[in-house]
Amino acid sequence: MSSAALVCAVALELWTSDASSWYARRLDSMREVCEYVAHAAESRGHDPALIVSLAWEESRLTWAESAAGALGPLQVLPSHWCPGGEAEGCDLVLAGLEAFESFSERWPEIPETLCHYNSGNECGPRSRAYSGRILRRYDELLEALDGKCGC
Repeated sequence: MSSAALVCAVALELWTSDASSWYARRLDSMREVCEYVAHAAESRGHDPALIVSLAWEESRLTWAESAAGALGPLQVLPSHWCPGGEAEGCDLVLAGLEAFESFSERWPEIPETLCHYNSGNECGPRSRAYSGRILRRYDELLEALDGKCGC
């Protein structure tokens, strides 16, 4: 099993353990999305567990669309992160990783990167709470993965 697949297997086991019917109906699709996100993150040199934790917070590992027009598992605004500002033909996962990288270059500490990923240039209390939720989930995932892979 690849490290991305293992990250996803453990993440989904942890985060869908309440076995609600919503999760049960979507588990196969969530696994596919998770593995795509994790592989893309890994291929670009990111910790797949961190990016999967981000995608969980943003979309519960689905191809979601927000009321604000953010799309995909990483909830990116195509007008900001897709070629030509259009969703059509845009790989929304790669666009999300590009957004993450852009914020990471400007704010290299992970809590700040995540805060600004959520809010843009201004990082307020709501976005700091968002960052904290992702980091707690990430820590939980790393603990569950401890000794299972070289992730």
